[in-house]
Amino acid sequence: MHRALRSLIEELEAIDWYAQRIDASDDAELASVLAHNRDEEKEVRLYLEESFSAEQIGPEAAVPLLATEEGDERLARARVQNIGRTS
Repeated sequence: MHRALRSLIEELEAIDWYAQRIDASDDAELASVLAHNRDEEKEVRLYLEESFSAEQIGPEAAVPLLATEEGDERLARARVQNIGRTS
């Protein structure tokens, strides 16, 4: 379970990373490539979330993992709620 949650977190971080670079890019061709890569990350995220849904495990399950790794449950909870929300 720990590895699956870690994978979900990494996918959300990658989506956020691509979205930030798309927003910062002045090059339309580069932004298009980044958007394609971001969308592939979203597909993997959906696959992982479907797996969790089948076991009835929501994103909140990642909070204890992040809190342990980062040392702050309040920030971990906010991160789980907000990460990956960019288009």
